[in-house]
Amino acid sequence: MNIKNYTTEEKKKQAAEKWNEEIGKLLPENIGEMAKKAGAIARKREVKSAMELMKVLLIYAATTMSIRMMALSSAALGIAKMSDSAWRKKIIKSVIWLNMVLTYVLPKVRQEGESREREIHLIDGSSVKQEGSGGMVYRMHMDYNLTRGAMEEIKVSDHHTAESVEHHKIRAGDIYIADMGYGKARAIEYITTHKADVIIRVSSNHISLYDAKGEKIDMAKQLRTKKRTVDFRCYMRNGKKQIAVRIVASRLPKDKQADALKRRKKKASQHQSKIKPETLLYAKWVVIATSLDDTYTAKKILEIYRCRWQVELLFKRIKQHLKITKIRPSSSKYAHALILLWLIIWAITERQTVMAEMYIKAKNMDLSRLSPWSLSSFFFIRLKTVIESIWAILIDPFDDIDLIFGFLQDHKSERVSQYFYFHFDNFFAISSSLLS
Repeated sequence: MNIKNYTTEEKKKQAAEKWNEEIGKLLPENIGEMAKKAGAIARKREVKSAMELMKVLLIYAATTMSIRMMALSSAALGIAKMSDSAWRKKIIKSVIWLNMVLTYVLPKVRQEGESREREIHLIDGSSVKQEGSGGMVYRMHMDYNLTRGAMEEIKVSDHHTAESVEHHKIRAGDIYIADMGYGKARAIEYITTHKADVIIRVSSNHISLYDAKGEKIDMAKQLRTKKRTVDFRCYMRNGKKQIAVRIVASRLPKDKQADALKRRKKKASQHQSKIKPETLLYAKWVVIATSLDDTYTAKKILEIYRCRWQVELLFKRIKQHLKITKIRPSSSKYAHALILLWLIIWAITERQTVMAEMYIKAKNMDLSRLSPWSLSSFFFIRLKTVIESIWAILIDPFDDIDLIFGFLQDHKSERVSQYFYFHFDNFFAISSSLLS
């Protein structure tokens, strides 16, 4: 056997083993059936298998390469020889399939029918905007299981779909926390109807409160007090239906009050509007609506709500690690697919991180100084490097020069040939003079 061919075959074998060890074993066993059912793979002459398709798509998402480079890499790796436009269509057709794969690779934080104590979920969303002044906004809707420290559910939508708890499956007996963007009577009704409890921040501008007699409660009057915490029961209305809630309001510290007032005044100045005295009063408080009973003190409810910042950190980690700031201009389905690929990479990282934490805990190691941020960063960088190395190591630019040249040709052949000959004639002329 030729030594060079043997080395290439060994590299391919090692890369395949590394892929299966790091990524392949975490993907669904029936990934091929999923791809066929979702329409991601229709003809085998395009892409041989769903696993090979996933490999190319993850390389594309992790490296942020162009479609042209993606097509070149796929052909050089022997996966599929397709044009740029064919790959773009393939990405778009993969959206449903990628959703299915993402659901599978999310860390399995519970078993169905498992007896357990109630768990705390953080519901939140984050946006990614396309480049350009008219770029579309895409939203990632997440249910993060705080008790078990893992993403439980993720959905991606465009700007037409607002933030809502209705995107998520509500589990009876659990507690759901959400910020002011979700603070509507409809959200509280949806969660409590599913026999779960809610802790949600509300704005006095977006809700109306009523007493048992149906009289409207003056919230400003309730907050004009020297108490640091206000706690009372009342009702909210979703259409004609009344929903029993408990309001827990906490006065902000002096420095936080100053920051909140500054933001309100700046916003009013930008809109050239006059600030109402009630708005300045509300800015000094955090107002929570909850369905929890008196077994939870107001202090405990506020402590649980303050845990919500952890989901903000999670979105920050995802965006910083994946360098997600803006998406290049594209169709909505293309952008949707790209975000799903980013989330699949992150979900695999999360699974590896959870497994590492379980291993560390089993060995009774000291966790007091363990940084979850650093641990997840380590696994993410390692995973990204494995994905990137698949194509970088296996493609031999000189063995595949004919293939590479074919993909990198400009469509304007005359301009290319003029540039080619000018550039290389001068290059060889200069090189010859230097060597002589």
